[in-house]
Amino acid sequence: MTQREGRILRQGNTNSKVQIFRYITEGSFDAYSWQLLETKQRFITGLLSGSLTERSGTDIEDTVLDYAEVKALAVGNPLVKERVETANELSRYLTLQRKLIESRIRMEKELLEMPGKISNQENNIAQCEADIAFFNGWKQENPAPVDNKAKKDAAEKRKQIRDFVHSSLIGYVLEPKEKALMTYRGFEIILPANMTREKPYIWLKRNGRYYVELGDTHTGNLIRIDNFLDDLQTHLDKLKKGFAKLQEREYQLKDELKKNESFSDEIEECRKKLEILDKKLGVDKK
Repeated sequence: MTQREGRILRQGNTNSKVQIFRYITEGSFDAYSWQLLETKQRFITGLLSGSLTERSGTDIEDTVLDYAEVKALAVGNPLVKERVETANELSRYLTLQRKLIESRIRMEKELLEMPGKISNQENNIAQCEADIAFFNGWKQENPAPVDNKAKKDAAEKRKQIRDFVHSSLIGYVLEPKEKALMTYRGFEIILPANMTREKPYIWLKRNGRYYVELGDTHTGNLIRIDNFLDDLQTHLDKLKKGFAKLQEREYQLKDELKKNESFSDEIEECRKKLEILDKKLGVDKK
């Protein structure tokens, strides 16, 4: 159709407007022509969308008519319409079966990876619990200063730390390897590899390893680190929720894989029906 319209709309046509008529006549060869276009378009759409993973060309080949089929169309045989509908139904079931198999393969692969993910999450939870216990003890051993001189010294020390972290962060943009910077409140501050200026962050590490997103101000950055450490329990709660979701997903995958879904019966029924119709139409290829 596009090829036909191209001959009308192409350069050199002196008409400012054209009208394109598409004639469809019942009981004529049009039925086959539109069926062929539909088959081709279904293949092209699947190819462009990436949903077509395997193709042998048989769906196009099967639409090539021999003389007997053309004769059947010419006389308006209703069996031809039934055959087209059955062929379409077969194509639909084959697509559903292929997607069902692909989905099952994805679920089986995900299920195989699930024990490792669950074990890793358990390890993260244990590490975070150990870090919370350590940090609670550290805060008891390092209480906030109460007298003015101690407060002033602590404020000066914080200023030095935040300036050092900020300057180090700025100077470590797009470096190929991560770098251990310093220890702060019992946790190691690590500058990450390949960090961009637009999205600065650091890793905090003790037993576990924690991502802390930073901003573009040295004062705010140290506060962000403090807030994360003071709120480690919230991070632990998220880890536990993630663990529960992994367990639930594992259960869902096992439950789905127990189902014996298949379109094999429908496919076989359509194929048998096509064989019967082809014999009636006198176009049996066997």
